[in-house]
Amino acid sequence: MKWEKSPEARIKSLAATTNCGFGCIYGKGGNTFGRDIYMKPPYNYAEKKALKYGNQLLDNFKAAHPELAKWLEKIVEFAKKHGYVENMFGFRRRLPNIHSRDRGVAANAERQAKNSPVQGTGSYCTIISIIKIVKWLKENNMKSKMICTVHDSIVFDVYIPELYKVATECKKLMESALEGWFDVPVPLVAELELGKDYGSAVGVELEDLQDLNTSTKFNAWWKIQEEKKKEKAIFYLDKKLKYSTDAIEQFKIENGWK
Repeated sequence: MKWEKSPEARIKSLAATTNCGFGCIYGKGGNTFGRDIYMKPPYNYAEKKALKYGNQLLDNFKAAHPELAKWLEKIVEFAKKHGYVENMFGFRRRLPNIHSRDRGVAANAERQAKNSPVQGTGSYCTIISIIKIVKWLKENNMKSKMICTVHDSIVFDVYIPELYKVATECKKLMESALEGWFDVPVPLVAELELGKDYGSAVGVELEDLQDLNTSTKFNAWWKIQEEKKKEKAIFYLDKKLKYSTDAIEQFKIENGWK
């Protein structure tokens, strides 16, 4: 990809490229990228221009990652020949509609063919992590509990004195989910988020948690995070969405920030 010079332009380019990386695996086309990225803020291009940029983004991305483009074509060919695709663990997703006479139905099956090996492998990595983590929590008599999963995230209700130990071990177990199964050149990376509830959690590093071993320390840390989120929200309203001063003040009142 060609990077723009200004920091703001680089952020926009990075966001578009990240969207493209994920979108390719979901089988998105150039027109879809145009509508999803360039017809919305911060671009707001007209449809014709947006579709042009969307297709250009996809072409550039595939040119920069030729092996990905080859793999996407290969997996669709495999699905057409065998009627299914497999994840890395050998579990199959059958795709009987891959030969449908309805082009829309067949195209949807092709998107599923591209996505299922990746999404299916990720799902089994999460399942393996869950099994390992539950076993570790029980064997070490932890008070912290696993609550649920949300897509590829695992949610915990953590006893504060155990926070650093639980976070360290869970991160390690998730990142080693494929050990003993496959040798892969790309490392798995498990990211941590912490908050008073799932919806308010913020990204953290392990070293941030080392001293958060009491409720008092956690509450003080959380108060700082809430102030940072407020500052970020106001900055976005002001600089990105160009809200007026009065509109920003009203937003603060409605959210109980004043």
